[in-house]
Amino acid sequence: EPAPPPPADFWRAGPELDSLHITPRAAEVPDAVLRQLGPLPPEAGGERAFRTLANAYSVFTAAAERRAFAEGDDDA
Repeated sequence: EPAPPPPADFWRAGPELDSLHITPRAAEVPDAVLRQLGPLPPEAGGERAFRTLANAYSVFTAAAERRAFAEGDDDA
């Protein structure tokens, strides 16, 4: 049985990933998960907390899309 790789190599991609191709796509509805969960109860902040979370999801989604769709910038 082969020895396990050294811990320092844990986050390094091996040659197996060379053939992996990922095609990101933009989210159609950034806060879809929140909408599926439905209204927050008052003790969790209610509508105000929902709006705050929805805004945060929009910001996170926009940042993720900028990073995912950055052309030729591997350090995005």
